[in-house]
Amino acid sequence: QCIGNSTYKTQLQEGLAISTVAAITFVGDGRLNSGVFGVGSLLDWIFERTNEDGQETSSMPSIFSLSQTVQSCHLFTISKTEDSNVLPESIMSSDFMTRSVVDWSDSSAHFEAPWTDGVTGVGSRVAMSLLKTIFESSCCVALSSMGKVEGKHCSGNRTHYIRLLLRKISQNIGANLLASTVRAHFYGRLPHTCSSDANATVQSQASGVFMPMVKRIGSNYHMRAGLLAASSYGKPHIEIPMRLSAASIILCAVLLQPCNNFEIWDEALSDAVPIAMSLLDDVQPTHQSIGALLFVSVIEAASSSDFEGIPSFVENFRSVVSSSLENSIQICGRESPTLFAVVCLAQSKWIKYLGIYSQKQDTTMLSLEVHSMARKAAADILVSIRKQAQTGGRDGNDERIAGALVAGINPLLDQLASFPEAASVEITRIGLSALLPLIRWSGMRLEVRSAQISALVGLVSLMSGAYPIMPHHGKKIMTEVFLLLDRADKDIAYLRNNKMADSIGGKNLDDEISTDAIIKVVLYAASVTLTICGTGARDVIHHIESTQLSRKHLLNRCVEIRANSKQLRSNIN
Repeated sequence: QCIGNSTYKTQLQEGLAISTVAAITFVGDGRLNSGVFGVGSLLDWIFERTNEDGQETSSMPSIFSLSQTVQSCHLFTISKTEDSNVLPESIMSSDFMTRSVVDWSDSSAHFEAPWTDGVTGVGSRVAMSLLKTIFESSCCVALSSMGKVEGKHCSGNRTHYIRLLLRKISQNIGANLLASTVRAHFYGRLPHTCSSDANATVQSQASGVFMPMVKRIGSNYHMRAGLLAASSYGKPHIEIPMRLSAASIILCAVLLQPCNNFEIWDEALSDAVPIAMSLLDDVQPTHQSIGALLFVSVIEAASSSDFEGIPSFVENFRSVVSSSLENSIQICGRESPTLFAVVCLAQSKWIKYLGIYSQKQDTTMLSLEVHSMARKAAADILVSIRKQAQTGGRDGNDERIAGALVAGINPLLDQLASFPEAASVEITRIGLSALLPLIRWSGMRLEVRSAQISALVGLVSLMSGAYPIMPHHGKKIMTEVFLLLDRADKDIAYLRNNKMADSIGGKNLDDEISTDAIIKVVLYAASVTLTICGTGARDVIHHIESTQLSRKHLLNRCVEIRANSKQLRSNIN
């Protein structure tokens, strides 16, 4: 009877939202590592989908996997009818192709809350129990069944169960209410937001447990809160980092779920964007990466929705988002590979979404504006890795560059290649100065191979998007590509002849697969170079054929490149 009262129901929903925010902070990433959550695990939440049977599926093979990168290397204008199997299935399904190009287990990709358990895992277990209670109460408020969640996933994937609980809670109390509570908590406005009486006074307890994420309203607490806000320059999360974990975990779980009410969905996204922008504007790279992570979840939610309406955050925050991402790329260019990769991912996702947004009716954005933003974004990332590419794959450069290529540069160059009128012409010199040194790298480490394959894919997209001026660069491009092919041929011969290395825990097999993948992608890139660059590239092939008569394998490679190029030319529209 009480629940039927609308005022009581609203207050109960607000209380459940606050309780959810308080509990989730202590859950961590759901693996009993109290207070710990990772960027990688939250990215899994963003890009995974759950089907009707409760099984996790993915709309992408892997967010930073080379398999997706290589599969997209044929998707440029002149080869849309070309056979898409650039690499055989045996290579595409290998560990090398499906591995992430950045290491999410690195400490820089995890963030710890400033508290510890007296007994290991007790905080996480208590928080899980509280979440279950909140879910049961929310089912009573919504008058819905709880049987689908209860008991089915408790003993299985704990992380999946946490995400499912949060989504069910948000469905019962409203995703917009939960997102609004997260926003109020993040900015330190939770008591004022949820209190029905702004003048109410609650006395602080003299003893007992004090939860730093919940402000108590008392005679002297307002003064302390004012000093706290002043010292943080309007960013309370700097003083209380636990606000970061609550916002990240809840929003990454809640935003990407089906919703049949546009207003609720739009309000939830609009509450998440200011948090992401505040973090992107921080000077701490870790905060910038979390802000980028939250923004990726917003973009994925907007991209996957079936609503015809345009979310309000696009118009309200468009200029702010672009400038914040640009500044973050400049700041994070030398930071940990994981942090830089997430910022690059947010940039490429944002530009891609604007491309879709510009095609909708009643939009205020022109396609030419998207073209300009895509060029600027690609140039910014290319400049940030150019000097690192010239110094070689040391001090984490290889992993950092591979992450930036797969997450940011390759999607942007591929998008530019799909635009009409050769949209990549303006950034050709910047692109070549960053990509060709990567192709010049030597070595068989997996990180080096990842960077080389990513650079080759980016080079193919760059040539496709700047085809009118590529004949001027044909000689140097074909020279670098063919030298890499020659080195890879020698590497694969060495690996196959060195049978003793087979006993080193499968490492030789990984090296052989990665080298074989390099050879196939290089052959494809060389064929594209010969097709687009014309005379300059043909001169290089002719020089090899006329001066290397004793090296039959080089002559065979030239014949293979010419044959592939002829097939490509036959498919030009």
